[in-house]
Amino acid sequence: MLSVGNVSSGSGLFCVDVIVLDEVHYLSDISRGTVWEEIVIYRPKEVQLICLSTTVANPDELAGWIGQIHVKTELVTSSKRPVPLTWHFSTKTSLLPLLDEKGTNMNRKLSLNYLRVKPYKEDWSKRRKSRKHGSDMSYDNIGSMSQQPPLSKNDINAIQRSQVPQVNDTLWHLKARDMLPAIWFIFSRKGCDTAVQYGDSCKRTSARGCSHHAGCLPLWKSFIEELFQRGLVKVVFATETLAAGINMPARTAVISSLSKRSDGGRIHLSSNELLQMAGHAGRRGTDRGGHVVLVQTPYEGAEECCKILFVGLEPLVSQFTASYGMVLNLLAGAKVTNRSKESDEFLAGRTLEEARKLVEQSFGNYVGSNVMLAAKEELDKIQKEIEVLTSALSDEAIDRKSRKTLSQPAYKEIVDLQEELRAEKHVRTELWKQMESRRIFALKPLLKESESGQLPFLCLQYKDFEGVQHSVPAVFLGRVDSLNGSKLETMVFCDDSFS
Repeated sequence: MLSVGNVSSGSGLFCVDVIVLDEVHYLSDISRGTVWEEIVIYRPKEVQLICLSTTVANPDELAGWIGQIHVKTELVTSSKRPVPLTWHFSTKTSLLPLLDEKGTNMNRKLSLNYLRVKPYKEDWSKRRKSRKHGSDMSYDNIGSMSQQPPLSKNDINAIQRSQVPQVNDTLWHLKARDMLPAIWFIFSRKGCDTAVQYGDSCKRTSARGCSHHAGCLPLWKSFIEELFQRGLVKVVFATETLAAGINMPARTAVISSLSKRSDGGRIHLSSNELLQMAGHAGRRGTDRGGHVVLVQTPYEGAEECCKILFVGLEPLVSQFTASYGMVLNLLAGAKVTNRSKESDEFLAGRTLEEARKLVEQSFGNYVGSNVMLAAKEELDKIQKEIEVLTSALSDEAIDRKSRKTLSQPAYKEIVDLQEELRAEKHVRTELWKQMESRRIFALKPLLKESESGQLPFLCLQYKDFEGVQHSVPAVFLGRVDSLNGSKLETMVFCDDSFS
């Protein structure tokens, strides 16, 4: 219906006043981005468009694009979050803050060097409490261990594997700190169902869990969402599809991994995907603050979490792809049932020229044209600066400036010196030409004698008119009968590579 672009009294868009695109950042999705752009491009001018998202780095470009293809668009932005978030990191033995007190760096207690020394510190503390004498372990020895050489890759893998928690370990910390209910994001359906099997541990913490993913029946998913919102289910193990527009907030969002499987193999989460899942933490009007828990895995630690977190939001990137089906839908009409007349009407499609213009109105074309325009303006600006600097360095400009700033005797002295310099350059050029002519005159007989030589590399020796001997390395290329003296002089004087 949108492809026809006509809102008739019998069409389905006749009673539509507003189109709301929630989570408009899916415009950057490779598989679904084209459909999102088509909705914006084909939207009838009589219908208002509202786009919502929390993870768009370039909202001004999005608003400018919509305003260019339709009418003036109002951009409303806010950097304030109603419920502040606190980031945590879960290991096998503890649940620690991910960031330092300022929130600008990683918590030093999560560094690999600290985790390497931690077991020895705990062992030293136990020995001190038990007051066992004769121990060869002291706190000074512990301090020196922190100055060990950098960790190897095998050491890093061993430390990370030793810190991987089980589901019940992290769940126990959440219950102890009153951080439930929680949504636990796991990037596989099987992983969600397996996590629910930790039911015994969930019962001991009075936190019953259920799975929620695309493999579940729609009625079951609606049932789980209702139970979760009523507080009857404390933990929901869900895939990332739950983060796509489902209104199911929780006090805590747990992200089990920073990578997921895709058609091209295993890929890392983008900062936008991480922030989208974290956005489910913190219930507005219920919680004073939300919590986001990132879990240690065998391959990813706190450092990888901070890298993704500190990257910031990613800009929208157009994934618009024109296809034959898209063009045919634009050209073909649509049959509309008129309910008032109880009859069918046929709406004519767009013309070929209209279809071409619509396809050219993609977000990628808008951003690309703006980038090219900005680059052209910058290039023109640089070119003008070069012209100004070049004109300032010309002989005429220097001469005019010298006349204004120097006295008459000083200026005359400079002019005389310039004349002498030009005369000396002319004399030097003439002497060089004479020298080359004499050298060619001396080399020509030697070249004739060596034309039947066997070696390609030669060292020619001759004496000039003053009796001074010179050695000239040469390469034998062929016979010299076809080259007379004038041709040799031309090649020497005009061909820099030959000389």
